[in-house]
Amino acid sequence: MRMESGFLKQLRGTMVTPPRKSVLVHLLILIFFTAAFAANLSSPAFAEGGNLVKDTDGYYLIDDEYDLEKFREGVNGDAVDVHGNQIENNANARLTGDIDLSSYNWTPIGNGTTQYTGTFDGCGYSITGLTIDSTEQYVGLFGYIGADGTVKNLTVSASEDGIKANYSPNFGYAGAVAGQSDGTITNCTFASGSVTGSGNYACVGGIVGNFSNGTISNCTNNGKVVGNNDNGRSGGIC
Repeated sequence: MRMESGFLKQLRGTMVTPPRKSVLVHLLILIFFTAAFAANLSSPAFAEGGNLVKDTDGYYLIDDEYDLEKFREGVNGDAVDVHGNQIENNANARLTGDIDLSSYNWTPIGNGTTQYTGTFDGCGYSITGLTIDSTEQYVGLFGYIGADGTVKNLTVSASEDGIKANYSPNFGYAGAVAGQSDGTITNCTFASGSVTGSGNYACVGGIVGNFSNGTISNCTNNGKVVGNNDNGRSGGIC
């Protein structure tokens, strides 16, 4: 029988024992969940707010200000919903609760280049704290509602700072619900606050600054309308 020297015994005692199977399994599980978490961080479904989903009627459900902002970004240019689908300017939407926009200098939904042509149903809820200080041509919660667009069943209130539009060239349009509408606005209320339009030929209204070939029905203005303009027009509703 061969005897090991003291040195060999010591070396054998310091050798690393190969990992047990259970340790390898736990390591693989840890790697899997780390990779899944990293992937989710870059996914729109896990972005902060703005996780827009559709109901069975194909309407986007807007729960909070983040959803409304994401909806606006999609209508005006480039944003996707929770499934990665582009939100188009003819997308339909429903509010599912009241929304406070007092922390925003709001950029309107729709503009002269990309008009909103979907149906936006407030479902009897309110958007409060609307603040706008803009030099754009079309100013309101919605900038420009196109001929096929509809906004209904909605109450809008402005913040203490109100809605202020100052378009330097001729013909700027400002209203609480929309700056310009060629479509349909029905059952909408401007509950409180002010809309102020400045500039040459500025058109200012409590509900909409100007409309043509469209419809305004069952709408009420309890806010203040101020026209600081030359040759412009001001009205309680339009």
